[in-house]
Amino acid sequence: MSGMASKSRIRPKKESRIRSGDVKKIFQNDQSYYTVTNSSKLYDPHVLLEQNYKDMYEKTPCMLCSTTIDGVIFACNEFYAERLGYQKNEVIGKTIFDFVAIQSIEEYENFFQMWKNTGNVSNATIWFKRRNNTEFLGLINTTNLYDVNEKLIGSNTTIRDITDLYEIQKTVEVNEKKLKQQNEALKIAYDHLLETEQKYRTLYEKSPDLLRTIDLNGNVIDCNDSYCSSLGYSREEIIGKSMYTHVAEKSIDDLKDATLEWDHTGSIGNREIWLQRKSGDIFPTLLLSTNLYDTDGNLTGRIGALRDMTVMYNARKEIEEHKTKRLSAIGELSARIAHDLRNPLSVVHNTLEIIKIQNPDFEKNNQSKFDRIERAVKRMTHQIDEVMEYVVPNPLNLQEHVSLLGVINSSVLNVTTKDTQIHVPQNDVMIRCDPEKLEIVFTNLLLNATQAMNNCGIIYFRIKDTQITNDVNKNFTTIEIEDTGPGIPKILMPKIFDPLFTTRQIGTGLGLVSCKNIVEKHGGYIDIKTEINKGTTFIINIPK
Repeated sequence: MSGMASKSRIRPKKESRIRSGDVKKIFQNDQSYYTVTNSSKLYDPHVLLEQNYKDMYEKTPCMLCSTTIDGVIFACNEFYAERLGYQKNEVIGKTIFDFVAIQSIEEYENFFQMWKNTGNVSNATIWFKRRNNTEFLGLINTTNLYDVNEKLIGSNTTIRDITDLYEIQKTVEVNEKKLKQQNEALKIAYDHLLETEQKYRTLYEKSPDLLRTIDLNGNVIDCNDSYCSSLGYSREEIIGKSMYTHVAEKSIDDLKDATLEWDHTGSIGNREIWLQRKSGDIFPTLLLSTNLYDTDGNLTGRIGALRDMTVMYNARKEIEEHKTKRLSAIGELSARIAHDLRNPLSVVHNTLEIIKIQNPDFEKNNQSKFDRIERAVKRMTHQIDEVMEYVVPNPLNLQEHVSLLGVINSSVLNVTTKDTQIHVPQNDVMIRCDPEKLEIVFTNLLLNATQAMNNCGIIYFRIKDTQITNDVNKNFTTIEIEDTGPGIPKILMPKIFDPLFTTRQIGTGLGLVSCKNIVEKHGGYIDIKTEINKGTTFIINIPK
């Protein structure tokens, strides 16, 4: 429903007057409509849904209901009843307050009074209760409903379940309470399915979302005013163009993936898509889309709603900047601590070597203790190196014609394998790189793999030539490091390269971050393929 007031004209049934007070559903000539009667006052029937309008009303993916001036529900769509856990005949005749959670009753009464005073309620959030007493957060928009004499007889209300967005909002509030208003930009009012008839054009045109309808060939056949004004084009410049025409280059692949999802499921849910205005500026949107059918049930196209996420994007950027500043402060402190620890560790290591030389029998009798001390010193040194590499990274010392196989073999020597088998490739490639930095990358990935497999498994190194056509540097050398470990849970994948994130008690959470930084400094990128109980493969691409 649009956030702006509109007049919805009702075609009355001829030669019929119904007393109000009870809600009745009347069927005539395969047309269904509702009447509300009053014992003291006579009204003409005020809701008569023609088949075209009824289809749009019933099949919209939003919860829709129509009420009298007193808030009595005299019509709703199937989705409204199903979402609340009722049959439609159980909803008709109830008041809108019967389905509001107790903590939102007073607030909804205020919104109801606001509608009576102003004629509309836009993007208001209310908690609703289902039949099973579970609750969900809804985004409501309300507009006036008039009879043929333009007399106010009630309201049309759309409700959108935004519980998931509410959870996102709560997460952001933990980091910064001031972002509450900006998070509310995530709430999306998803309007009616599009048809070209004038009866629901106002609903389509006045939506605050960017709405567009495309045909089966992916061309835009209709759009609303918000879509035109946000992009800076006239309607004539948009109609007939491909749905990809106004998508920013960075989101072309994302929209292609979303289209595949669309083909398989019939809808798209909450996909971030960047659009490009006529001026060349780009801005983020959140896309929801669903199929559009004709009255015979044939797929005729698709309708998409895009919500401008610029406010939320800026808020997220502010959070990231805050996080970066905090990490910078932590990094400076870590660098000082790491620097101060190097000297004591060197003293321990050197003293241990002197004891071995001066007291060979003492070393022989205490070999296990010496080994434990050496492992501890080595682990601490490695963690200090990780911290220093992340906090104070040295510039690359690029060398020409470096043997990639030689770097791999040096990395293998840095890792204690025990029961782990490491298979190095037979082929070799000469590349331009910083061999010491690349050795750090391979060593970190080997350590992670052996620890993930509890030092019992197989690691495969592979060297390949790869051509990537959508990149400036089309020719790459690809290094794959595959293990037979437990794999990485899907829920952890988005955090893998986050600073300080680790699943190990002795990890710093900086190893993979440093690996990513080193590879990117070489002009390449790192990717991951993983499968639970089968293993993980890190894929490193270095440009030739």
